[in-house]
This record gives sequence, C-alpha cells and structure tokens, in this order.
Amino acid sequence: MMLKNRTILQEVQERVEAKRKIEEERKAKRKRIIFVRRLVALSFLMIGMFTMFSFASDLFDEDVREEKKVSAIEKEIAKYEKVEVFIQEGDRAWIIQEKLTPGKDMRDMLYLVEHINERDSMGNVKAGEVITFLKFKDSK
Repeated sequence: MMLKNRTILQEVQERVEAKRKIEEERKAKRKRIIFVRRLVALSFLMIGMFTMFSFASDLFDEDVREEKKVSAIEKEIAKYEKVEVFIQEGDRAWIIQEKLTPGKDMRDMLYLVEHINERDSMGNVKAGEVITFLKFKDSK
C-alpha cells in the first residue's frame, strides 16, 4: 500500500510538474508574442517618422532650390536695363527683344522678360499693352 501511495503521489507530482511546464511555456509564448508585436509597432513607427522627415526635408529642399533659382534669375536680370515698350499692332516680343539685345539667345532673354512681366509666355502680346523688356546697359 505504501508503494501504491507513493506511486500515486509521484503521478500527481508529475502531473503538477507537467502543468507547471505547460503554463511556463504559455507564458513564454505570450511574452514572445508581445515582444514581436511591440517590435513590429516600433518598426512601423520608425518607418513613419523616417517618411515624414524625408518628406519634410524634400519640401524644404524644394523651397531652397526655388529661392536659388529666383535669385539666379534676379542676378541675370540685374545685368540689363529694364525698358518699357508700348506694344503696337504687329509687334512681336521676339523682334523687340532682338533689337534691344542683339547677339543674345532670344529664348533666354524672353524667359527673363516673362519673369519680369509675370507671364507664362511672351508669344501673345497684344496691341496696347505695356511690356517691360531688357536691353544692354549703356557703358559709361
């Protein structure tokens, strides 16, 4: 009987030990799941922050590039004298600008004139308009 009781006691202890191990494994598994979820959440957070800062940096860089571009245009315009011309019937911006700055690339010059006059194109000037053109500065 003593042996039988001991066997039953050992069996109960083994079952308790098995249940304890199973519970420890469940706890360890839960901890791993929580760790992985936190790691994934942190990864998404980092990617989001990187994307946000990258986008903000691109916007800032674009503003800086635009300022440099405008600054370069203003420097180029400063090399010339501004002249207001009253457009008459049949006048063309290309011909007027060519007379004021002979030998210069008219595409570049008309681009500057478009900038001064805040126009998209100089190809549609109309009689009666007053347009600012550029001419070489008089050397004195």
